[in-house]
Amino acid sequence: MLRAALVFAIALSLGVGAALATDITTQWAGVYKFRFQNALVTGEEYESENVLEVVPLDVQSAYVRAHLEFANGHSCSLYVVMNVEGDRLVYREPNPPAHRGQCIVTLDRVGGEMRIDETEESQCGAAHCGARGSLRDQRLPVSSQRRIRYMERLRASVQYDLAMREAGRAP
Repeated sequence: MLRAALVFAIALSLGVGAALATDITTQWAGVYKFRFQNALVTGEEYESENVLEVVPLDVQSAYVRAHLEFANGHSCSLYVVMNVEGDRLVYREPNPPAHRGQCIVTLDRVGGEMRIDETEESQCGAAHCGARGSLRDQRLPVSSQRRIRYMERLRASVQYDLAMREAGRAP
C-alpha cells in the first residue's frame, strides 16, 4: 500500500496524475451486464440481459459495443468507436445516409450508472434499434463492471472489424 502511494505521489509530481485521473477509457474499460424480467405482449415473461463493452484503443478513444433488450424481443445493437469529449465518450456517425439525420450517441457515468444516450437531434433508432428499442437514457450499473476475459474473441468479431473500419482504423 505504501509503495502504491509513493508511485502515485511521484506521478503527481511529474504532472502525470492529471492524465491518469482523466483517462476515462481506462477507468471505464470492461463489460457491464444487467439482467431483468421482460415480457411479450401476450404477458409471457422471460429474462433479458443488457450488455455494454468498453475497450480502450488509446486515452482518447474506445471501442464500445452495446446490446440492449426491450419488450417483445426488440433490441438495439451498437458497435462503434467513441472519442473522449470532456467527461464522456461520444460517437458521431461519419457518413449518415441522406434519408435520415446523423446518429450521435454518448456514454457517460452518472452516479453509480453508465448511461448510453442519444442526443435530441440524433437519429440512431433506424440504424441500431428495433421498433420498441431506443438508445435514449439507457443505464447499466457501474457495480456490474468486470474485466473482459474474451478479448481475443471480441477483437476477432465482425462487429469490432466494422467499427474499426468505419473509424478509419482498419488493419
